[in-house]
Amino acid sequence: MKKLLLIFFILISANTFADMLPKPEMIFSFKTHTKKDLQIDFTQSEQIQCEDNQCITKKPLGDYGFQKLHCKSTDNCFSLSYKYSPYQKLIITTKNGKKLESNIFLKSKKLRSEYLVHVYRNKIFVEEAHKIGYPKSIFRIDFVSAFLITIILEFLAVLIIIFPNKPKVSILLSATLVNFISVPLIWFFFPIVNIQKWVYILFIWAFEAAFIYAWNKDILSMKQCGYYSFITNTVSLTVGMIISFIFSSFLIL
Repeated sequence: MKKLLLIFFILISANTFADMLPKPEMIFSFKTHTKKDLQIDFTQSEQIQCEDNQCITKKPLGDYGFQKLHCKSTDNCFSLSYKYSPYQKLIITTKNGKKLESNIFLKSKKLRSEYLVHVYRNKIFVEEAHKIGYPKSIFRIDFVSAFLITIILEFLAVLIIIFPNKPKVSILLSATLVNFISVPLIWFFFPIVNIQKWVYILFIWAFEAAFIYAWNKDILSMKQCGYYSFITNTVSLTVGMIISFIFSSFLIL
């Protein structure tokens, strides 16, 4: 029964919004090829999702939860999406109301990818930059909030659910401290390669179970550690997803 619950948890988590995990991200850098200083109005700019390479079937990226084109300047422009379409297009608006439309470009299969936007007087051209797609800052609020919420929820899960039956401080500490390794790892290493979300879920569960076992192998079996890891991650991924989605408008720079 526990094995069936674990499989169910993995399948559901891999297909939910999972706001506690890094989301597909496109980072944009701008290079101007015009003598005139074009001031961009990002509040009126948009990203278009295309299902085909001619952009016949298209729709705006949309704005709900974390999904949005988050741009404040040419040095701080990126978009997040729960699921991108295969092809993309940018439309940026200048301060004088002029709209510059980009070419249709392919979305990289990597979770986090970078693009260079060439800005000309009457058009823009977007190409993949082929860089390692790290976010601009490790202190960006969506990561920091996911990190803190995960630590708090998993600490409470151990304290309320596990600790009464196994009142060992080492279990409480190990189940909490492991997040200082696992959360940054999945946010800053996995996104630069093409890894499916269900691999994230399996990695978190297995890695944290092994970490707890290494601290407590004299009092816990590997099976028990796997069960405890399952409980803590179920709580952080499900409850954390709800918290993050509700407060998503405040958890992004």
